[in-house]
Amino acid sequence: GKILYRDIEMFIAPGIWFLVAGLFQLVEPSVLASRAIAAISYFALAAVIFRLVRSQVGGRAGLHAGAICIAFYAALAVWCFPHWTWAWYSPWSILFALLALQCVLAWREDRRAFRLFLAGVCIGLTAIFKQNYGLFALAGCGLSVVVLRIEKREAWGALGRAAVFDGLRMGGGLALAILPLLVYFGIHGALYSIYDRFFLYPLEFTT
Repeated sequence: GKILYRDIEMFIAPGIWFLVAGLFQLVEPSVLASRAIAAISYFALAAVIFRLVRSQVGGRAGLHAGAICIAFYAALAVWCFPHWTWAWYSPWSILFALLALQCVLAWREDRRAFRLFLAGVCIGLTAIFKQNYGLFALAGCGLSVVVLRIEKREAWGALGRAAVFDGLRMGGGLALAILPLLVYFGIHGALYSIYDRFFLYPLEFTT
């Protein structure tokens, strides 16, 4: 019955802990079972990397470029603590950040508003697994959307209005991902604890 942040000292977002706990509700708790979560993140990241590179390069060259990136990823991941053996928060956070990027790049091609909403959901999930990565993903995707509109030489007046609506769509997706978590911790009286651990502690830690 212990609640993260309120009863247990923790300063990383709760995504990985809830994911492992959910797995242990289905199977007997074990290190081996938790490595399934690590394996899923490893192969999912590989698939997203390949898809991103291939979509941007295109054609046969895209297949080759994607394969080269996967080879580098597979080799370097072995040296990334502790990516390939532990259920860890960073790979999942990076996975959702890259999915957000993929949504933004898809929006660049077809301008479907729902793409930005999905990008917001992915950014929210990025933050749920690691809050600073979520902040970086939000800043990067938000800036990218503005730059991609400038790339189309849109009028400055229209650009301002579009930026507001783009922000609302992305913000709606972000809220959909994060608000249920805040409600959960609010019910358990842990909102100030989250503020203290997520924001105040990292500022103290950097000093």
